[in-house]
Amino acid sequence: MRNLILLLAIIMIPLTVSAAHHRELTPRALEEKVKNGTCTKFIYIFTSWCPVCDKSFREFMKLQNQYGKPGMVEFITISLDEEAEDLDDFVIKFKPHFPVYRLIFSNGKEALDALERAGITYSGKVPHATFRDCEGKIFAEGSFQYSYYNTMLQSWRNNKHPE
Repeated sequence: MRNLILLLAIIMIPLTVSAAHHRELTPRALEEKVKNGTCTKFIYIFTSWCPVCDKSFREFMKLQNQYGKPGMVEFITISLDEEAEDLDDFVIKFKPHFPVYRLIFSNGKEALDALERAGITYSGKVPHATFRDCEGKIFAEGSFQYSYYNTMLQSWRNNKHPE
């Protein structure tokens, strides 16, 4: 009996773990997530199937490790993946220590509208980044480039939160 329980526990582990790799985000929840919480936000939009996103996600993780301290900048990752399993594989590969959200949408227009309502001017290209303050003022926005956003975050920190 004990062996049967152990076997069932081992079989169930992958099922429980796979459900926790990303969090689902409705369009309304996206708007709330971006507009509430920590004042200054760095929003990174990507897909798991994009080769450039694969490389830049590591760079995004570096920025998050350096600047994502409590009370400074809240880093939000938004996946536009249609398939949850693809995103889970991506998350398993990178093992981020922060939440990864998958925007739930039925078509591209719904996704674009949701991003626009959240104050993100998304051009339809990934990876995309938006760095904004609590009033919605955009410090930087567009295609994610590590060196550019690192410079922007350093400048923001030096002006707003000197160490």
